[in-house]
Amino acid sequence: MKNLNSYAMAIIALVIAAGSTTLMSFKKLEKKQTDVTLFFDGNPAIESQVKDPSNWAEDNPGSTCSGTLKACSMDVNPTDLQGATGSRTLNPSRIILGASNTGTTSNPTYVPNKAGGSSTNSIAPHNQN
Repeated sequence: MKNLNSYAMAIIALVIAAGSTTLMSFKKLEKKQTDVTLFFDGNPAIESQVKDPSNWAEDNPGSTCSGTLKACSMDVNPTDLQGATGSRTLNPSRIILGASNTGTTSNPTYVPNKAGGSSTNSIAPHNQN
């Protein structure tokens, strides 16, 4: 009887260990999604163009982002995008863009910022310096 209790306890311990290992392997499968770089295809001197999510796309329009403190590109979480991979754009319900003037009143240059939306993710703009 004493041996039976020992065997039962050993089997219970093995079941608990196997269950814990299985649960830990599921946690390893959860991988942080890599941010996607979107490129600006518009005029950084026009605030409405910087704010327009359709001007920010995954496919690089060949812009060299010349100039200083101008909208250029940004990294965003893939869950905040819409469209097919390779040509995705910002989902305007997830991220609403704002624009900050880094130039002067007579010579404005705008950079993007997150002004709202349902996403809790941030954007990481890369502005030409």
